[in-house]
Amino acid sequence: MALEITKGEYRAESTGLIVVHPLGVNGSIGRNIATCNSLFIPETEMKANQSLIIDAGNTYQQCLLLPSELLAQRNELKALLDMVFTSQDVYDLVCERFFGKDILRLNNALELVNSITPQG
Repeated sequence: MALEITKGEYRAESTGLIVVHPLGVNGSIGRNIATCNSLFIPETEMKANQSLIIDAGNTYQQCLLLPSELLAQRNELKALLDMVFTSQDVYDLVCERFFGKDILRLNNALELVNSITPQG
């Protein structure tokens, strides 16, 4: 279920306001939805806060996912890729496909050399 956020393009104003302008309406007056301005916040922090809110608002409207939901998807996909690329069969297939059989022979030789421990 989609969040009922203010629809439109989120933009920063120099005053610290975050304004949403209706999409496809040129010269429209934006709707103020937040302010990041404060006497106690440096201007660099104010602009960073604006950027964060604007990016989250505009991104949500494109994919209907909050930043925390995007992070969860990223972590899930990363875990799946880690599983895929730690599989020796898949690794061998990718090596052979992109680098030829010689890379597999070189890799096997390196593994053999690394497995030999010096006798002491």
